[in-house]
Amino acid sequence: MTMLGRSRRHLRRYREIAGILARHGFGWIVDMFGITEVHSRHKHLPRDQAAPVHLREMLEELGPTCVKLGQILSTRPDIMPEHYISELEKLQDTAPTLPASDIRAVIESEFGTTAGRLYAEFDETPLAAASLAQVHRATLKDGTRAIVKVQRPNIRDQVETDIEILYQRAKS
Repeated sequence: MTMLGRSRRHLRRYREIAGILARHGFGWIVDMFGITEVHSRHKHLPRDQAAPVHLREMLEELGPTCVKLGQILSTRPDIMPEHYISELEKLQDTAPTLPASDIRAVIESEFGTTAGRLYAEFDETPLAAASLAQVHRATLKDGTRAIVKVQRPNIRDQVETDIEILYQRAKS
């Protein structure tokens, strides 16, 4: 990829990150810019309880790289307060599921054919969903039962972009 292409991709990701941070309105950012509507998202919670919820939601929205960071932080009581750890632990075993149509599109893109041609049966209800992939039951054409793990769409590009950005930030 050219340097210009990489810069554009990084800029798009920076904008996305900034939008998500603003939506979750941590600390002085909310006060400085007067973005009070984000407080109403969890207004039923005391502020000290809402912050960990916002952090978890923000990491989920930022995608798999940040979910992994949150998962690591959830195992670090030496650096994270307990109420944050309790919330970040939710990243260990919950991830939003993707629609079956998205999963089928990945299969089609990877194999150049439809799931219907690859499998005698393909269960559209996922067994599990994680930050990087989703798992489905299937039956091969010969009757062999299988588990199919499908990476989330565009995951590779997003993780590569995030790692490049983190590397650049760490160097500067």
